[in-house]
Amino acid sequence: MRYDYCATIGFFDGVHRGHQFMIDSLTEMAHARGRQSLVITFDRHPRQVVHDDYIPQLITTADEKLQLLKATAADRIEVLHFDTEMAQLSAYEFMRRVLHEKYGVALLLTGYDNRFGHNRAEGFDDYVRYGKDMGMEVLQNTPIDIDGMRVSSSLIRRLIVEGNITEASNCMGHPYSITGSVAHGFQEGRRIGFPTANIVPESTEKLVPQNGVYATRVSIEGGEWMPRMYHLPSQRTDSLTFLTCSAILAYSAASFVSPSCPARAIKFRSAQWCRKLTMALSPPPRFRQSFQSARRPLQMPLIPTCRAEKSRMRFICS
Repeated sequence: MRYDYCATIGFFDGVHRGHQFMIDSLTEMAHARGRQSLVITFDRHPRQVVHDDYIPQLITTADEKLQLLKATAADRIEVLHFDTEMAQLSAYEFMRRVLHEKYGVALLLTGYDNRFGHNRAEGFDDYVRYGKDMGMEVLQNTPIDIDGMRVSSSLIRRLIVEGNITEASNCMGHPYSITGSVAHGFQEGRRIGFPTANIVPESTEKLVPQNGVYATRVSIEGGEWMPRMYHLPSQRTDSLTFLTCSAILAYSAASFVSPSCPARAIKFRSAQWCRKLTMALSPPPRFRQSFQSARRPLQMPLIPTCRAEKSRMRFICS
């Protein structure tokens, strides 16, 4: 077995600036030692295995997380299937069987608050001791603070739930986005002069922000980004598991029309309501008002354009 990797492990929800800083540090260490950097993550939240009824509320879906990790400086990304067998491994067994024997890890860099192994019972000092037994160097990364806040996935989840999308995106280092399919709604927006596209998020695990109205950019199946407004109501529908998100797009029953490109329309036939949108959100305070009060035209601020994903509609909150 060749020990060619310097590695880090974690769930990396949101792939935020703290994660990015750690991966950058890991890659610098690896290259200085003539090795490669390896990021190991999991396909689902460990608590989903330990508690069958647990539904996590995640900043990024599994696909979003993988794409963000691939955009980092890491030389290699590995996604492990987390099951009951892995959940039973102690930290020592995980380090020996997975890191040491399977991947040939020579150096392990842990997050400042990261714990792994059965019941997360062991800590950094234990990892250092186990590493010495198998010839593995174990180091701990330092945390980063932004605007006086210690960056973590837990902090970002709280900011999103509170509707503080600007602060959340600043901590993430990339816009907060929601991807979903277009679905038929109750046509309430049309009746008050604001036709909308109703978006059903792709995953029940996707965290959604506080109820309100947000400035966004919308991409239809990887197309150009268009400034729009996004409304998240408080009620759930009877037929959908997800909260329904409404994006005001100015559309007719047969097409979506971009006001910025009036000559161009994206056709939506009756069988195409499942097409996907991606939405990036940005919530200036003046937009955080009730939908009922938003009955007059609003001047939408420009939001930085973000990379579109093929065959998806994305809403990005920046």
